Amino acid sequence: MLVFLAIAAAATPVTDPPAVRALIDRRTACNHWSGEEPYDPARARQIEHAIRTLRCDTLDADERRLKIRYRGDPHILQRLATDR
Repeated sequence: MLVFLAIAAAATPVTDPPAVRALIDRRTACNHWSGEEPYDPARARQIEHAIRTLRCDTLDADERRLKIRYRGDPHILQRLATDR
């Protein structure tokens, strides 16, 4: 999982504020884990743990807060809208 997060972080531009980078990286990782196949109970637990640790269930609310926080910055709003 750490390797995947490192790859996602490397793909995110440095000009984004840390909270925006973190959300985009989380969204990328959540998309990855939600698409994984739980082919056995151990793998299902690993996927559940990753999704819980990444707080995938709060992504939408976290994104809404960032959109409010950066409502005057079109670059950030565009990044939040397109990096899915």
